[in-house]
Amino acid sequence: MGGQDAAPHSYPWMVSLAKRSLNNLHLCGGVLLTRRHVLTAAHCMEDFKDIGDMNILAGIH
Repeated sequence: MGGQDAAPHSYPWMVSLAKRSLNNLHLCGGVLLTRRHVLTAAHCMEDFKDIGDMNILAGIH
């Protein structure tokens, strides 16, 4: 609220945790730690009962 849109690609370490079954609806954010590891809040995982329903989207804006 009251913020500004970030410039495209200005935060390349940010990722979107999206639900495949909901047309890749963004549900939570995360931080890319390595090429294979993402850090997110524990409550974000409550929306993903099936890990196969998760897409991790990086490099988008």
